[in-house]
Amino acid sequence: MMFQALFLLSAVTLAAGKSGEALEHTGKPVVMDCKKKFVSVEFAAYGIYSSDNSFGLQGSCTPAPSSTQKVIDLCQGKKKCEVQASNSVFGDPVSVEFAAYGIHSGDNSFGLQGSCTPAPSSTQKVIDLCQGKKKCEVQASNSVFGDPCVGIRKYLFVLWKCVKKPVFAGTACEHSGKALTMDCGSRSIDVIFAAYGLHSNVNSCGLKGNCKPAASSLQKVKSLCQGKSQCSVQATNSIFGDPCSGIRKYLYAKWRCTS
Repeated sequence: MMFQALFLLSAVTLAAGKSGEALEHTGKPVVMDCKKKFVSVEFAAYGIYSSDNSFGLQGSCTPAPSSTQKVIDLCQGKKKCEVQASNSVFGDPVSVEFAAYGIHSGDNSFGLQGSCTPAPSSTQKVIDLCQGKKKCEVQASNSVFGDPCVGIRKYLFVLWKCVKKPVFAGTACEHSGKALTMDCGSRSIDVIFAAYGLHSNVNSCGLKGNCKPAASSLQKVKSLCQGKSQCSVQATNSIFGDPCSGIRKYLYAKWRCTS
């Protein structure tokens, strides 16, 4: 069994930054206590973030990509918060992590050499095809990825791990015309989180400011998508109401695919 550590860096409003660590299977959480001030989470990593940790853990375990966002969901804006280093909180940090179709490195098992920058869509394409499945096969083919370098023989390199119940996440920006889309194929959508507003200043829309998400966000997305195999939701006031007039907002949601 591999033990994971949770390393948490938390910057406190109007105070010096603080940090803490918690070890999986010990029952002792990271405790953030800002007393009269408020927690502002800057970074979190559940996995083995660094071999330089207070528990002496070594090994290779890329932290769960959702670590920071999960701790923000749990603790942002509170005066005190505790977070356990546990798979039940973060999931087992395993899924499709990286893919490259092209010539990712001259050090490969096929002996291919040359200059061929991998297709930019490589990782997302493999995620679309394989994320959350029990078994998946992907051909190293231009018909799958497009041709990043015509006339040069290429290979597909994928880095992945196996996870019990992967959590998917998506974002849609207000006024962009692009919806947040959930696609579980033959399985059913289970919505576990949704926020329409400015959930965090770290987002793919590049939005910053102060806008507490609409209180009905989760319930609204559940009413539209829960139990369906596919669902699209626009980031718009007509669906969620306007939690902060005059400020551009975004919709962020997380979901699982269930049998």
